[in-house]
Amino acid sequence: MMWQNVPIRGAQRWRTQRRGACALMLALLGMVAVSADAQRVLDGIPQTDGVGLTMKVGESLPLETPFKNAGNTDVQLQEVFDGERPVLLLFVYFDCPLQCPFTMQQAQGLMNELHDAYSWTAGEQYRLLVMSFDHNDTPRSAKQQREAFLLGLNFEPLAGGIEFWTGEAKHIRTFADAAGFYYKYMPEIDEFSHVSSLIYVQSDGTIHNYMKGFPFPAPQVRLGLLEASAGTQGTVFEQVLQFCYSWSDSEGKYTLQAKRVMALAGGVTVMAVGTLLGGLFLTGRVRSGQRQTVDGAENASMTMTNPTKVGR
Repeated sequence: MMWQNVPIRGAQRWRTQRRGACALMLALLGMVAVSADAQRVLDGIPQTDGVGLTMKVGESLPLETPFKNAGNTDVQLQEVFDGERPVLLLFVYFDCPLQCPFTMQQAQGLMNELHDAYSWTAGEQYRLLVMSFDHNDTPRSAKQQREAFLLGLNFEPLAGGIEFWTGEAKHIRTFADAAGFYYKYMPEIDEFSHVSSLIYVQSDGTIHNYMKGFPFPAPQVRLGLLEASAGTQGTVFEQVLQFCYSWSDSEGKYTLQAKRVMALAGGVTVMAVGTLLGGLFLTGRVRSGQRQTVDGAENASMTMTNPTKVGR
């Protein structure tokens, strides 16, 4: 089952959404536009003023900011960033008619592929935090959205692996600003203009990287999580794989680094040659010892067989 938004504000809400569809489609361009010309067009659209994503790699999130989880329990960010697993962070709002449902579909597909292809499970190697930036969203709506999201997964996440949170406007804004995520409420259509991005956060709450727009390719996300985990997650093979790749700002993805591959291959070659020479050396020592033992035994045998005669 793919993600389906759960309506929580009635039929009038949906009529308002239809009237705002054109403006929302313009805002949708913000997540897929990559050319300079497209960006200049976006800059001239009133609905996108003050909307966007600022890379704040290396900066820390406000871990003591209070929110509510889907169980209506008071929580703080530090409960998600527990020092053990990296976190994938998504900003959405639950009544979004277009962009957010598609974002969540992409997240479902990503998590299913991480599990099916790499045996990665939310709550074990990583965590997912879905944060609503609409202060009108409630813990009850968060619970509904979380349940709908889980129905589209092919696996059972571990406890705390997938979180849906809501909060007060000032706390949401503090969190979003710290993450570099900027959105704008449009009262004329009662909707938000925003971009979409998957944000990698280290287990201590330090922003590690961003994946802008769609799709969310599982091989790339796995590399990002491995890098964000700083060696605490993944198998030895996965850690070696991550070493061979590096993030390219120009391409917006992780790319194979020839120098790293050559360095790794050179290191493996040196180790292999060293192991071979060490094995040959030890084998020679053993054989030499065996020859000495055999020679000693033969000499002793000859002495006993041919004792020295003592003259009268």
